Amino acid sequence: MTLSKECPFYKFGILFAIIQVILNAYILYTVQFGMLVSKADAVHESVTVMVNSRNRVGYPNTSPATMSYILPEAIERVSKITVLSVQIPYSFYSVNAFTGYQFYYKVSGTSHSVSFEHGNYNLANICDTLKTLLDTAGFGAPFTVTYSPITLKVTISSGSNIQVLASAGGDTHPMSARLGFTADSAVGTSVTGDAPVDLSGPPVILITSATLNKYQTTVPTYGSITNIIHTVPVNVGPSGVIVDIPQHPAPIIFNNRQTITGFDLYLLDETGREMLLNGHEWCIQFLFEIS
Repeated sequence: MTLSKECPFYKFGILFAIIQVILNAYILYTVQFGMLVSKADAVHESVTVMVNSRNRVGYPNTSPATMSYILPEAIERVSKITVLSVQIPYSFYSVNAFTGYQFYYKVSGTSHSVSFEHGNYNLANICDTLKTLLDTAGFGAPFTVTYSPITLKVTISSGSNIQVLASAGGDTHPMSARLGFTADSAVGTSVTGDAPVDLSGPPVILITSATLNKYQTTVPTYGSITNIIHTVPVNVGPSGVIVDIPQHPAPIIFNNRQTITGFDLYLLDETGREMLLNGHEWCIQFLFEIS
């Protein structure tokens, strides 16, 4: 059956075909560039962008925790940006070069030190590791290293007079302090830390961006750390994946509409030190609002 050009169904078919062509072109665009454009009305739009650190500038020869990212295509008339979700692997170590890994002590008045391997420890294996390190060093060996399950304090014993030093040589993050020796211990054949052992990793991970914050009147801070765009609570242990889907995210609101071509992203601990992900990647999802 052939429809007359005057038939309403004929005109509807032509209109439907035109809409289908436009829709297919739209889908091709979103698949190609990885950005979903949802049109709320004639004025306001939104673009969802998933950023994987693997797509950073200089991969794999740059750190995923200090990355620059270039968008496949510039996003114009951006008025607001919101973090929708973040995934970060717990591949970082609580004991590392930044947090401290040197243990300082004296045996019969002579200073010594041992170095912990970078990694994540618990109360039991940190004591076993310390005993092995001290015995291997040989000064005052053999040692006994125990802990109280009630006070979580470590006791170190030797056949010689020993003293644990809270710091030495200008080291501001010694392992001694993390093992509960926040001040130099007394001298004796058995010494106990003055504080509980603290082997915890960072309580939060700070995501910062100078680029995305430069158009705001008020730039978010965390203590003395500036350019915060999101704070991720560390809610899993080592080898897990930290997943944060904020229920009430605080958007980045621009003073004026901006064209965004790319941006920087940094992962920092609560003290402002770079998070060392040890070769693993992370991702973040943004919502760019356009008006």
